[in-house]
Amino acid sequence: MNERINIFFESMAERLTNENDLSDITYALCKTDNDFRKFFLEYCFEEAVDTDNLIREYADEGSRPDFYFIGRDNNEYLIEVKIYDRNQHFDQYNKQFPNAKYAYISNYILNDEDLCEADKRALPLWKLKTWFDYYKKLSESAIKDKDLVVGYLSYLGEVIHVKEFEEMDISKISCLPIFIGNIEKVANDKGFSTYSGAKAINECYYGSFFQKENFYFWFGLYLPEEAIFIGLNNDESWITSEVKDALNKNLEKISETEFSEKPFYNSDGNHGDYWFTLKEDKYKILKDASQKDEQLEVLQGFLTSVMKSIGVE
Repeated sequence: MNERINIFFESMAERLTNENDLSDITYALCKTDNDFRKFFLEYCFEEAVDTDNLIREYADEGSRPDFYFIGRDNNEYLIEVKIYDRNQHFDQYNKQFPNAKYAYISNYILNDEDLCEADKRALPLWKLKTWFDYYKKLSESAIKDKDLVVGYLSYLGEVIHVKEFEEMDISKISCLPIFIGNIEKVANDKGFSTYSGAKAINECYYGSFFQKENFYFWFGLYLPEEAIFIGLNNDESWITSEVKDALNKNLEKISETEFSEKPFYNSDGNHGDYWFTLKEDKYKILKDASQKDEQLEVLQGFLTSVMKSIGVE
């Protein structure tokens, strides 16, 4: 990659970090590189689409979508961009642009508490995307090695805080922050967003809460036992009624897996009632800093096996 381009994008990431900045830079690259524009638009709308008249912040009677265009198929399209702002306009845009196709891209996963009743009704017409998924797909795409795309990926990764998995020795205090970053990467890659609305750490617990729609769980270390757990609260404000019913009725029937011991019930307040434990032989791999790839596989496998066993994908 051209070193000057790299410095250029890294410097922008130091200062241009809000959602308007991200939209502006994405727009500039769409106007500069046809392949990038087609990839971005096709990702947002899940169909082959392109345009010669992409408009940034199209204003129409009080509405101002971040991107608006008429496709080469003569259909109308608009894209709403978010980073942290949760002020939604689904119903407003549906009414103002009734014939459009709609896409929404954010660095979080929408849940019901983000939406008013009108927006909930409007939501089925929208394609919902995340910047994390876009980053992953763009970094694996056929255009990933183009200089401007490489630079854009470095910028995007900084702005949306993409985490890279790091080697660690989990028995060392200095590696505990790395552990938090690693479980956040693993959970985010599975489509769960990090939830900060509850205290995830105390004198015994060191971890993070994660969510997807109306489902929440705790993932982390239980320090007194030197063990990694995933905890689920027995409460429909934290887990869906389907998951709660399944766990209440079938907890004893859930088998151990390659990564997880059989789950058990032990109410422990904020952090969980239903508990899944990472197997001891897998935990030992997290103490060997030379096994970075295996460590990633362990945390991915543990999370995947737990979610599969309770019917959450």
